[in-house]
Amino acid sequence: MVTFNDLLGLRKPYNRPGTISEENWSLRVPPDFESRYADARGAGRALDLPRALATAIRARGSDFVRSCGPLLAALDQCAGPDPAADRGA
Repeated sequence: MVTFNDLLGLRKPYNRPGTISEENWSLRVPPDFESRYADARGAGRALDLPRALATAIRARGSDFVRSCGPLLAALDQCAGPDPAADRGA
């Protein structure tokens, strides 16, 4: 399961156990979340969703990859650097 705070790389908790208030369980996404997400994703502190989706498509096999060609190309264009490439994989 991926929560929005994981996806966006937000570290501020949105649930405080034992707290009863309107703000508890309310995820407050900052207005500049797009730039924060890009920075966090580039630094490896947030989920690279385009990279994860591209990896999942490739894991389905060559027929599925061919059927998703345009989508896969768009995901690859949006994705950050492939961490497997840094390991020589």
